[in-house]
Amino acid sequence: MIAVVVNLAWSRAMELPISRFLGQISFPLYLTHIPVICTLGAGTALMLHDKGLSFPWITLIELAICVPVAVAVGVIFSPIETASITFGQWLARVLLKPVCRSHV
Repeated sequence: MIAVVVNLAWSRAMELPISRFLGQISFPLYLTHIPVICTLGAGTALMLHDKGLSFPWITLIELAICVPVAVAVGVIFSPIETASITFGQWLARVLLKPVCRSHV
């Protein structure tokens, strides 16, 4: 965090559209990347290993497949996060409204 504030290059990098995009999907991406890696990544690795590919190639191919899929799943789940936040805020207002009025 300090590096972004102090270093102008880091600060500019954090203002790029890709940085903003990744920031918007960061929580859904965090929640879904492990299932993507454990299912798609593991299946891909086993299939490529059975075909005789070496470890470096397996890793590169897994990255080329899993990263875009994980990002796509993060994008798909992003509206669910937004709806959950909106619902939570509404629920908090509804549940806390009687409490706040009694203290006034």
